[in-house]
Amino acid sequence: MPAPSLCRSPTSGCVSLRRTFVQEERPACDRLSGSTAASGSVRRDVRLDLIRGYALLAVAINHLSGLIGELGLAGPKIPTLTSLGFSSAAEIFFLLSGYMVGLVYMRSPGTSRRLIERAWSIYKVNAVVFVIVVLIAEFGSASFARITFVEYTQRHPFWAIPEYLAFLQHPMFLDVLLTYVALMIVAPLAIRLMRTHPRLFATIAVALYLAVQFDSRLNLPVHYGGTEGKWDLNPFAWQLLFFGGAFAGWRGRYDRLAAWVSLPAVAVCLGAAFIISMAVTVLEHHGHPTGLAPGLTDKQNLGVLRLLHTAVVIGLLTYLLGVARKHLSLGPFKLMALVGRHTLHCFAVSIVGAYALALLWTDLWPTYLGYLLSAGVMLGAVCLTAWHQERRKRLLVARSVEPPPAFTRS
Repeated sequence: MPAPSLCRSPTSGCVSLRRTFVQEERPACDRLSGSTAASGSVRRDVRLDLIRGYALLAVAINHLSGLIGELGLAGPKIPTLTSLGFSSAAEIFFLLSGYMVGLVYMRSPGTSRRLIERAWSIYKVNAVVFVIVVLIAEFGSASFARITFVEYTQRHPFWAIPEYLAFLQHPMFLDVLLTYVALMIVAPLAIRLMRTHPRLFATIAVALYLAVQFDSRLNLPVHYGGTEGKWDLNPFAWQLLFFGGAFAGWRGRYDRLAAWVSLPAVAVCLGAAFIISMAVTVLEHHGHPTGLAPGLTDKQNLGVLRLLHTAVVIGLLTYLLGVARKHLSLGPFKLMALVGRHTLHCFAVSIVGAYALALLWTDLWPTYLGYLLSAGVMLGAVCLTAWHQERRKRLLVARSVEPPPAFTRS
């Protein structure tokens, strides 16, 4: 079934928005899989790259702040979406990653094969990150190993390593990619159902999500330092974000969303919802009861308010990017977009960087200034990784399109 056009009504404002933000690149080196698309071109929306880039940078700061906080940081953490509302950058990451799956994979042949290849690539990266963080923890104290859940691997490597490879245990921060790989593995079946019976697919996805909200025991088992637990990101709940994003990407809904949020009344409502959620979050962080049931904002099972707040954040960021569209060619925005194009390697660096910088923080500069300097180093490392990956990609593309050498007769 061919995907519908991005926008059918020229009066909606979608056409002008697409001309402003969508870039067509040739040859089509698929940044998600490293393969060349059959269509010969990749249409990238700068807004999506910017939002993904911001989410990745926020995740990097959250990783560092969370680990250093566990190690004894005194003082406020650098504010990100986590401290400004009910949702975090992880929700944006899953939603837009799903959107890119629908936009790139579902619009070209060989969808199932390419999805499995992508899942295998992420799995290998996650395995490499696992080895690196375990080695870093060897240089830390016993408390560092305990806080990062590496202690179990250190004590029982012959049990812990196979369990990690089987998704049964993981150190701190490695849960995101494991959940992503799990969703990518089932994606071929989900996408086949999405294409042939979209209403049935939507019913199953929503039913699974609601089942988790009513019974949180619907989850998969995992070890935390050898203690039985459940997945931090319940795949039965988070699948709604990922596959909902895939459906939106397949149908090309983002331009319509951008046109809708550009309406003044919608933008005011989104801003008000964001401010209210931020106020409630601040009150709760300072110990003032707000009457909200904890399950509504639960991250593990993707509470309803957390899901709705993610939609508010995406809509608000889209509106702000539309307002600032004349300035998106500035260096900081271009660098953030680069990060959004290379999320896998940048995310891996953010995990390794969090372990290494937190360890150095405890040994060399266990102060608030040291925390701020570490955050700067983290952001620099992520941006440098994105720049390196983009440069490497361009070199590969240039080599692939070079004409063959001419042969002359001697």
